[in-house]
Amino acid sequence: MKSNNKMNTGEQKMSSWIKRVEDLVNMLEGSTIGELELTEAGTEIIIRRQPGIVVGSMPAQLHSAGQPGVQLAPGSTAAPAVKEDSSVAIIAPLTGVYYTSPSPSSPPFIAVGDIHILVIRPGAVGDTLLALPIIQAIRKAYNNPRITLAGNPTVLPLALATGLVDEASDFSLLQWSSLFSPSGMHSPAVLDQLQRTDLAICWIRDPEGTLARNLRRAGVRKVIVAPGRPVEGQHIHIVAYLAQTIGLHNIEIPYQLPLKTAEHSTHHAGSQRIAIHPGSGGTQKCWPISSFVALIEQLWHRNYPVLLLAGPADHHRIDAIQRLLPPPQPGMFASLIDEPLLHVAHYLQQCSCYIGNDSGITHLAAMLGVPTVALFGPTEPANWRPIGPTVTIIQKHPLQTLPVEPVLTAVLHHL
Repeated sequence: MKSNNKMNTGEQKMSSWIKRVEDLVNMLEGSTIGELELTEAGTEIIIRRQPGIVVGSMPAQLHSAGQPGVQLAPGSTAAPAVKEDSSVAIIAPLTGVYYTSPSPSSPPFIAVGDIHILVIRPGAVGDTLLALPIIQAIRKAYNNPRITLAGNPTVLPLALATGLVDEASDFSLLQWSSLFSPSGMHSPAVLDQLQRTDLAICWIRDPEGTLARNLRRAGVRKVIVAPGRPVEGQHIHIVAYLAQTIGLHNIEIPYQLPLKTAEHSTHHAGSQRIAIHPGSGGTQKCWPISSFVALIEQLWHRNYPVLLLAGPADHHRIDAIQRLLPPPQPGMFASLIDEPLLHVAHYLQQCSCYIGNDSGITHLAAMLGVPTVALFGPTEPANWRPIGPTVTIIQKHPLQTLPVEPVLTAVLHHL
């Protein structure tokens, strides 16, 4: 109790001493006096108008009170000593000037506005892609944020290439599974990541609250957890829903992904290549193979070359289409099979139009600004419509009953 009284007395003396120095500075500024001197209890302060130097010996008790050290002004040099004692030179234009770093070449003590944000967005390719507009809005909402995305590994290189995220992690890795452990986190790598995280946004189901609890215990300062999709029957677009879960408004839609074109383009100038992706996550969401074959033949007849896209789940559809197609003329057909998503994006940027089912690649093409014809069957466009600037939606349920003519008309409209 006595030590507290002593500390309070020391703080009061220090406050009174600093107030008297500030009064002297104000007096000097409002007069023609060139120099003022204050001596009290072994402390000597000299304040000169030029070059603005304050020299004095600080009482030892001020340092013991836990006050931060004083930094030299950037670009300045220490003042010459006026006595051969323990005087401390303080160089600053005015009392109370704040410097963000010890010198111009030194890093800042702390970067004002820095915030570390972790976004967890598992799911299919389209789910992760449709979170990117929200991540871009988050980046604009904060001053110099550092954003880490944990999600579908297929999308992560693309997300990094856009500059929307600074770090990326495959959420399917075993280390992330401890987020859902009732006994808490055990992965040192994840714990280190979370201890540096100011805000965690998790679009994932957490009915028992285990995820949120583990994040807070690991040191995350603010946690937002929400299901990755709206409840069934809720008529809201997925992007608007994701924004709503974190309190963001005025998301830019139509949206275009900020991805630079590849430096070494494989695309010939003036080409009218049309990209087609015949696959999707479910059979009911796919237009028939025979319909894609008929569409390609119609495009060839009008001298439009075709680029056929396929991922690991689309091999049987691609093989069937190629078997049914007649031999193409030179330069009229190319395929891109199992390429990384970032490479697919660069090829899409070179195309004049895209046709596809409700799939992640369709969302990618639309977000790249490629004129897109999206074919919808049972899924609701109001919830999952591609958000690119030039999109035509054609819906027919069942999708197998959609004829070729309206699709061809929509494609030709974009060319």
